[in-house]
Amino acid sequence: MFDNISFEIHNYSQSDFETLVAKISCEVVVQRAAKFIVNWHNLRINYYPNVHIIKVTNSLHKFYNAEIAKLGAVNYNDFTRSQLIETVSYLEDMFDRKATEMKILGRFEYGLNIHTYDVKPFIIIDRYQSIVTTAKNPFYAQPNPYGKPYGKYCSFTEYTVKFYDKGKEGGVPTKNILRYEIVHHSILKSRAVLGKHQLTMADLIDEENWKKLFKMLEHTYDRIRMLPFKTDDIGEYTKILFYSSPTVSNDYKDAFKPIAQELENAHSRMIYDNSNPHSYLKENITKKMNYLLNN
Repeated sequence: MFDNISFEIHNYSQSDFETLVAKISCEVVVQRAAKFIVNWHNLRINYYPNVHIIKVTNSLHKFYNAEIAKLGAVNYNDFTRSQLIETVSYLEDMFDRKATEMKILGRFEYGLNIHTYDVKPFIIIDRYQSIVTTAKNPFYAQPNPYGKPYGKYCSFTEYTVKFYDKGKEGGVPTKNILRYEIVHHSILKSRAVLGKHQLTMADLIDEENWKKLFKMLEHTYDRIRMLPFKTDDIGEYTKILFYSSPTVSNDYKDAFKPIAQELENAHSRMIYDNSNPHSYLKENITKKMNYLLNN
């Protein structure tokens, strides 16, 4: 479930750092007076000798696949709780510190990879219009390096919700994998969601914390307004269009007030209609979360 995170360890001496570098068999690729940098299977290690602090950033999922599972630095497969526990234990051994001494910092990513089989992920993602909280926050296209959209994101002050074609992003375009993730911009959002003032790597493996993050994923997904797939009932399609589009609903908000419940009901019927991919995705978000937690 977890992807990019960052953590730091205090009171990490120069000899501790030298022992670590020898253990992982990596060279110090950048050496400056106040900072040493090491790349270790996707993890970026920054060591600050003057203050005896070591910081580690990037994807735990890619690190597990490359260093422990020997699959290469990829993250289009699943990353389960038992695999995370193994990863944290491995880091404890290599850094010679307890997980409780590894303090979580800043950017914090978690999410799900869901197979969409014969449906291209972006065909589903392109229909996401907005997320409604206290206001309607629109989705924006996320382009690849060539300018072609392969995902969408919706930003809030403290976090961003992202959906994208994981197969294309991961260099395996034949795999139809939809990635749904939430990115906390700062430690403040992580503290709020998990209900803790100080977070460490030990908190990442706690079952109750996984459940809290799953609740955030489910709650956020349920607030998405999305366009339907093509239907012969153009009236039903139009109701959902009016309800889901932030631009249209804002333009005609006064006219829609008397029929607001009717429009919402049409949108709900679509979400739970087994004949379209939206229903499949909603069902499999829950299934995937349970699988990751229990494996």
